[in-house]
Order: sequence, then C-alpha cells, then structure tokens
Amino acid sequence: MATTTARRAHAPSIRLTKHLIQNEWADPAEGGWFETLDPSTGEVIASVAAGTAADVDRAVRAARRALESGPWNRMDAADRGRLLYRLADLFEARAKELAALESLNSGKTIRDSEGDVQGVVNTLRYYAGWADKIEGRTPPVRGNHLTYTLRQPVGVVG
Repeated sequence: MATTTARRAHAPSIRLTKHLIQNEWADPAEGGWFETLDPSTGEVIASVAAGTAADVDRAVRAARRALESGPWNRMDAADRGRLLYRLADLFEARAKELAALESLNSGKTIRDSEGDVQGVVNTLRYYAGWADKIEGRTPPVRGNHLTYTLRQPVGVVG
C-alpha cells in the first residue's frame, strides 16, 4: 500500500479554529486545544479549540440573548426562509473547499465528502422552504370549544 507524506495539493488552508460565539471568534473558556490529524498520514492538520460545558453554556446564553432581543425574533417567516436559502447558497459556493476540509479531517473520499456537503445544502433548503409554512391547526374536540395548536420552536439548545 502506498502512503504519502507530502501535504495534498488540494488541501485547503485552515484559517479559523476557535469557537464562534456571539459573532466573535473566541478561545475556549478553559484554555484547552486539541490536534486534529489527517488520518491518511497522521500529520497534524490544525490545533482546534476544545469545547467544554462552559463553552456550550456561554454559546447557549449568547444564542438565547440573540433569539430574545435580536432581529430573528421579530423577523417575518418568509425573511427567515430567505436567510436559510442564502446560507445554503453560501455552502454551495464553497462546496469544493468544505468537501476538501471534510475529506482531510475524516479520511473520507472526496466524493463522499462532496455528498455530505450537498446533504447540508439540501437540508438547509428543505427547512428554508418550511419557514413560512409552519402554522397552527384546529383539532376537533367535544363540546362547544375552540381549540388550536401553534407549532413554535423550542428555542436554544446546546
């Protein structure tokens, strides 16, 4: 079996390895980092911020604040859908780079990684299409009563 020790020509550069919390790149709360390895060579790809419960809590608090006081909470459902479609477009525009990163990190073939990235794009577009279609419904009940259900997001989870 042949092995390679040279960095692959298609390997993308790793630019950001911190946590993204409150729209800022942040070091891990407890200062931990780990090395992620190229499984085909054992070489270090990058040193990545190690998330702990403290990091998740910080991210969830920031997301909760953004949900409660940011524009998303007051945004029209159709506009939310447009933003998700835009995110799908951004993933699709960077699909080759994202697939190369996934292949480098996981050891998958580039074809498998391209399929994974396309799956992300498809999922974002699927939910973008639902954004303005989730509505309440009126279930039948006994008696002279009006009942209805309204499907709402659970909120922030980590």
